[in-house]
Amino acid sequence: MKRDLSIDTLKGFLILLVILGHLIGSLKFSWPGVWNLIYTFHMPLFVLISGYLSKRDDTSIFTILKPLLVFQVLNIIILVILGRPFSFTYFLIPHWTLWYLLSLIFWRLILKYTPSKLINKPYIYLGITLLAAVVVGLFLPYGRVLSIQRTISFLPFFLMGYYFRIGKIQQKIWSNTIAIALLVIVSLVCAFEYYPANASVLLRGADNYTIRDLPNKIFIMVCSIICVFSIWNLKREVSWLVQIGKHSLFYYLYHGIIIEFLIVPIVEYYNLPANLPNIIIYFLLIIFMIHLAMNIHVFKWLVNPSLTTNK
Repeated sequence: MKRDLSIDTLKGFLILLVILGHLIGSLKFSWPGVWNLIYTFHMPLFVLISGYLSKRDDTSIFTILKPLLVFQVLNIIILVILGRPFSFTYFLIPHWTLWYLLSLIFWRLILKYTPSKLINKPYIYLGITLLAAVVVGLFLPYGRVLSIQRTISFLPFFLMGYYFRIGKIQQKIWSNTIAIALLVIVSLVCAFEYYPANASVLLRGADNYTIRDLPNKIFIMVCSIICVFSIWNLKREVSWLVQIGKHSLFYYLYHGIIIEFLIVPIVEYYNLPANLPNIIIYFLLIIFMIHLAMNIHVFKWLVNPSLTTNK
């Protein structure tokens, strides 16, 4: 099947938002409207794309497990070197950004082993998983362990992507004009901070909340679905984003290390301001460093040994 460059464009766009969102959060830069908007759709849409690119008979679990284990161990080694006490819980909780890889393994296993009778009833299956995604934060006391809560929280989007690919759900639900209008509305809601005060808890999908938060959780889920479907409708091929999107895993695995162990320590040590101009500079520096790392053998090998093989 011919590679869909509009998907690579979306992946490039989303991985840049992932880096920006993590940078804003790590430096505690006060930009709640932008942070809320980014988190409303960037991971749900990333998960949808993963579902779109998955097949029920896919057996490529090891290709995900290998970088997950390598980078989990790498992060643990760095933490211990920096003086953090070693704990076996490090092997139960994916380090920061690595939850996505573990959840992707679970999503593909769920897709593979869900009974065909249920898979072939997309709206019933989606309804069940949406309900589970909304209420899961009420029941799991340790939401980040093995990324179980996030796996359940984002499972509906993975299934939506899969159903898009096999044609069980219509991909273009509304016109581009409506899509743009809906995105503007959600953006304004975020910009004027109409999201609930604990939006960060509800958006991450990894923290507990109470039954009183359910209306807010449902509201945020609706906003996420609106944004995901609207942006999917508007997807286009953009050449420079395609190049980033093709290497989105590389950006995903290395940006967290750069932010956590380089950018944040330097900013804190020299007491540098976390203002908008500096955020832009740090962001561009991260992109530049990852671009350089992509040309270094050992960094490519850590992500995927096949990237270093001459064919």
